Amino acid sequence: MTAPMLISLQTAKAAGVQLKNLRSCQSRDGEAWSASVYFQGKKVGSVCDQGCGGPVDCDVPDSVLQTIRTGVEAAGYIAYDWEGKPYETPLDLLAFAEFFFADLSCDTEWAKRMRPKLKTKTILRMKDAPEGEVQIYSVTFGPEVKERLAARHGGNVEFFLNEKINDLL
Repeated sequence: MTAPMLISLQTAKAAGVQLKNLRSCQSRDGEAWSASVYFQGKKVGSVCDQGCGGPVDCDVPDSVLQTIRTGVEAAGYIAYDWEGKPYETPLDLLAFAEFFFADLSCDTEWAKRMRPKLKTKTILRMKDAPEGEVQIYSVTFGPEVKERLAARHGGNVEFFLNEKINDLL
């Protein structure tokens, strides 16, 4: 089992959490990134991964972080371990922050990279497809295209990524 596609973005939006000014680069040992954390429209801190295998640095007050955690977990966020399995024991607050903000930065960057493709393509996710797999059609997304593809695939369309990403970003 792996985390559902874009779950951190979905739950963050539901809880009023957003990463802004997200910047990333490749380091010697992995991807480094940093971002400002916004909660309910206000900047509450910052997060950073130096890309050297160490923990995510989280500069958000514990009380705000706990409120964020409560909100995103109520919206359906589940932390997954490195093997793609949900954690069975509750994470402490800092471990939650490390997993959640790493997931959120990854999902946010992926969605932003996909956005230009959405102008000329229609991308959909099928219910029976392996996690993370999508189908791409070389046709501009719109109501008519959506209706035709939904009819073609019956009830097997889970969602159109065009709608999902526009809604999440």
